[in-house]
Amino acid sequence: MRRVLSYKLTLAEAALLILDQIVTGTASVFYPHPYYHQFCAHAHPRSLYPTLRRLERKHLVGAKQRDGREEWYLTDEGERLAERLKLKLTYVQKQQHWDGKWRLAIFDVPERIRARRDALRRELINLGFHQLQKSVWVTLYLLPDEFFELINEFGLGTHFRVVLATEIRNDRDLRSLFFPRAG
Repeated sequence: MRRVLSYKLTLAEAALLILDQIVTGTASVFYPHPYYHQFCAHAHPRSLYPTLRRLERKHLVGAKQRDGREEWYLTDEGERLAERLKLKLTYVQKQQHWDGKWRLAIFDVPERIRARRDALRRELINLGFHQLQKSVWVTLYLLPDEFFELINEFGLGTHFRVVLATEIRNDRDLRSLFFPRAG
């Protein structure tokens, strides 16, 4: 049995995705939305407002007054993050069967752009990669085109390579990461 790749949204991530779908809205539109109930059933309704304020401080959402009520919307940065969240959710849902090929991600990102390298590592983890060495990661999952667009958006296209391998010798330890009982 392979490791199940799953991802549970935080309240902040659900709020970003809801705003991405509704464009603008007051806090009352969040509660009936399917994302809120699917991913945030654990969250008390009163925790939404502080979450929106925190997202506002991070410049991911904005608020404007309309008819005496606050309407929330995504900023450009919030839209980019919502797109990445949708990619992550879509990617996690699409993975069904292994095609027998390993995907090795190899990168050498200069120290001067360390923040982008760290962001790349977080994205690799989110997509189910496991670290083999500092800058060599492996997965058995297909990579969506949007992932490569993200690599280019990070400005890492010249520092990043993916190798598709049909065989890795002595891969028992790797297989155990993805297929715990196959060891």
